[in-house]
Amino acid sequence: NTTNSKYAKMRAEGAISALVNVDPKFRLTMYHVAFPCSYEKISYLVGNDLIPEKYLRLKKAEHFERIMNQRLSPAQGKRELHPSASLRSFFQKIMPGLQDRLTKEPAVRPEEYDEKLLNSMIDSIVPDLTFMSDVLEIEMSVLQKDGLIAFVQDSVDGVTKAFFAYDDRKKQILFQYDANNYLYEEGLFEKLYRNALNAHQNAHAIAEEKDNSESAEAVGIVHGMLRWIRFNRNED
Repeated sequence: NTTNSKYAKMRAEGAISALVNVDPKFRLTMYHVAFPCSYEKISYLVGNDLIPEKYLRLKKAEHFERIMNQRLSPAQGKRELHPSASLRSFFQKIMPGLQDRLTKEPAVRPEEYDEKLLNSMIDSIVPDLTFMSDVLEIEMSVLQKDGLIAFVQDSVDGVTKAFFAYDDRKKQILFQYDANNYLYEEGLFEKLYRNALNAHQNAHAIAEEKDNSESAEAVGIVHGMLRWIRFNRNED
């Protein structure tokens, strides 16, 4: 129930949970899970023909085979560096909005991380992680060790890392990137990204309006000159 509740929280639409039974024969039961944890049995259809062909072509089996080989034998050959959305570029885009959250004090981490605290950290980070991976298509690894949660991407931009830790003094999650610590809250990255996107679009719209205004002014001057020339000719 706890796991399904976490997945249901990721999206307003909730999540899908499947129950598999093999006695006396194979049976599959599907449920829609709404947050916090309510179940509704739903019907389903089976078949690749129901899936749009473009989605079936997204990832081939060889792609996942290469990933598994790289994880099992990382020293053999060069890792595949994908040109997907850049984690580093993402942080550069939201960096102006992070400045007022900059803190000079390092995190005072708890002596022990219990399961409740770790789950609380994960629950806070999941919405941003989902937005970055599902909406922006940023491919990255998510690691958890000794109370730290890390986002890691090895791409054409190089290796980019970001860390999350709980500050026992502030009773808040701190986010560390490029050796700087920032106060973090649930949904912060998505909010800052959308703010930056809106600011860019507004600046573009203002620049375009200015260009149109200047063009209209130039056209008005030309028309005025033409009228003046015609008037002078009529005078002659």
